[in-house]
Amino acid sequence: MNIRKNIYVSIDLGTTFTKISVFSKSLKKMEENNFLTPYIKFGVFDIGDLERKLEMYLLNVIKNYGDFNINLTFTTAHNSLILLNENNQIIFAPMNILYEDFELLNVSLNDAIQLNKITGMIYGHHLPLAKLCFIKNDPNFKFVNKIHTLKSYLLKKIFNIDGIDYLEAAGLGLLDIEQKYWSKWCIENFLNFSYDVLLYKLPNLKTENEVFEIIWNNKTINITLGLVDGFAAHYYSKCVLNSDILSINIGTTSACRINTDSQIYNRDNFRMLTNFLKITGYANNNGGNNLYEYAKINNIEMNYNNFENAVKLIKKENFYYPNIYKERFYLEQKNEDLRKLKNENLSLESVSLGILFKIIYQSNLLLDLNNDVKVFVSGGFFNNVFLLKVLSSILKKDIYVCQDNISQLGAILYSWPDVKHHCQNNFEKIVYKKLFYINNLYEEWLKANNLS
Repeated sequence: MNIRKNIYVSIDLGTTFTKISVFSKSLKKMEENNFLTPYIKFGVFDIGDLERKLEMYLLNVIKNYGDFNINLTFTTAHNSLILLNENNQIIFAPMNILYEDFELLNVSLNDAIQLNKITGMIYGHHLPLAKLCFIKNDPNFKFVNKIHTLKSYLLKKIFNIDGIDYLEAAGLGLLDIEQKYWSKWCIENFLNFSYDVLLYKLPNLKTENEVFEIIWNNKTINITLGLVDGFAAHYYSKCVLNSDILSINIGTTSACRINTDSQIYNRDNFRMLTNFLKITGYANNNGGNNLYEYAKINNIEMNYNNFENAVKLIKKENFYYPNIYKERFYLEQKNEDLRKLKNENLSLESVSLGILFKIIYQSNLLLDLNNDVKVFVSGGFFNNVFLLKVLSSILKKDIYVCQDNISQLGAILYSWPDVKHHCQNNFEKIVYKKLFYINNLYEEWLKANNLS
C-alpha cells in the first residue's frame, strides 16, 4: 500500500517579518523564506505584492512536492483592518497598528472598562475598532460591503475561504471572548451600527483548529487557522532534529505562545494578570514594552518628543524600528486612566513569570523537562535577549535560539549582523541586572502562593 507523505507549510504574517517555511519529517529537510513585511518597513501597504509572493511560493510547493499531502498553517499577529466595497475592491486599508487621534473619539473610562471586560482589550490598544469608530461617519462608510483583517482578506482572495478564527476576530476588538461571538454591545455602543447589518459584513467565525480542505490549482490543500507561530520551530525540531522540545515564542506584537510535543498549551495569545493566578484573554500588544524596559534599565529618559533619540541611545546606532513602538508609547503616556487599566507589570517580569506559571503549575511540564528536552526561544525584536538568560536560569536548562538557517522564526539578533554584534558586546550587563530582579520577584511570587 502506497501511503502518501505529508509536507507542512507554515505562513506567518508577522509584524516585523513574514516567515514561510516548508518541512517534512520523512525528508528530514526544511526550506524557508523570510522577508520584511513590506508595509511595516516602508510605511505603505501593497496587498497585491504580498498576495503574489504567497501565491508564487505555494505554486512552487505544489510543483516540488506534488506527490505529498500538503498541510498549510496560516498565522498572523496583526490587528489589521481592510474594508471592501460591493465589488470586493479595497476602499480602505489602514495598516498602521495605532494612530494618534484616539482622543478625538472621547471614550469614557467606563466604556473602556466595559470594553476590556468583554473583549479582553484596552481601548487604546487595538487598531480596527478605533479605526471603524473614526471613519463610521465618513460618507464612504456606507459603501463598505465587507470588513476583513489582513489574514481573512488573503484567505478569501487566494483560497476563496470566508472565515476568521477567534484569535483574529478578537484582534478586531469586536469579539466577546467569553461567548466567542461578535459582541452586540461593542457594535451598537461604539459603532452605533445595526448588529444584524454588521454581521453580514464580517467574516464567518471559525475555531482555531478547524481544517479547510480545498482544491487550489488542481491540488488538495488542508488549511488550518489560528495555530501559534511557534509551530514551525517546534515541528522543525521534531521532523529534522528528531528531539523533544519546548518552544517559546514571544512576538513583536503578540504575547507568548508555548508549544510542546504533546500539545499546544496556549494556542491563544494571553494577558497575564499581576497576581499570576490567571492567564486569560486573547491579545496583548507586546512590542514597545521592552523598549521602555531598556530605557529604565539604562536610566535613559524616554518620552514622546525624544523617542527617536532615546532609541538611538539604547541601541547606540540609528537602527530601523517600526513606528508602532512610538505610537504605542505615546498612547500609553497620554492617557493616565487608560494606562492604569493596562496591567502595569505587562512586560518582561509578567511575561517570564507567566511562562513559568503556565509551564510549571498549570501543565506540570516541568516533570517532562529531562535532559532530552531542548528549550527553544524565538520571536520579535528584543524579547529573546532578555528571556534567554531568564528562562535558562529558572528552568535550569540551556536555551536555544532558533537561527534563521534553522528555523523561519530565527531571532533578530542572529538575523541582523549589527544587532548581533551589539547584543554580544552590550546586552550582557543589562540581562544580568534584569535576571537578578526576575529571580527575586519569582521567589516572592512562590512564597505568596505557598509554592516555595
